[in-house]
Amino acid sequence: MALVLEDGTGLSTSNAFVSITEANAYFVARSDTTWTAVAPTDALKEGAILYATRILSNCYEWPGTILDDGATPQALAWPRNYAWDRDGRELLLVPSLVKDATCELAKFELSNPAATAVSRNQTLSSVSLGKLAVSFRDDAPTLAFLPFISKLLAPILIGSSFTARAIRG
Repeated sequence: MALVLEDGTGLSTSNAFVSITEANAYFVARSDTTWTAVAPTDALKEGAILYATRILSNCYEWPGTILDDGATPQALAWPRNYAWDRDGRELLLVPSLVKDATCELAKFELSNPAATAVSRNQTLSSVSLGKLAVSFRDDAPTLAFLPFISKLLAPILIGSSFTARAIRG
């Protein structure tokens, strides 16, 4: 599936927050060679970007509302109306923090395929109904990337425990 980059207008067909070129530039600017090492082909990079965009678009609570005009449903969670960061700056188009998180999550997916390849539902060791209990096998993968990504996105996430502001009394 080809990347359809969100251009800031709330496309109904977009499926990516960043292009391969943007992701490559992001990692070059940080002297991070892992991206190229784990994704030597554009096809691998494209798949990881699609995955990361889908996770970020669907698994976080963002401020504001999507641009959806009702006629053509917006495909992704960004861009948004009425969205500001914790410092009161308006968030326009696809914020750079969302693009950065997309790159980092795409790299994580390629670097740790076992961590995201198996659903925890496939690794249940037991389930009970009385007093509800769920147990996972010891080798069950965890979503280890979420704390890192959440910290990166903290300035723009709703209800992030990383966004608490201290106020002197």
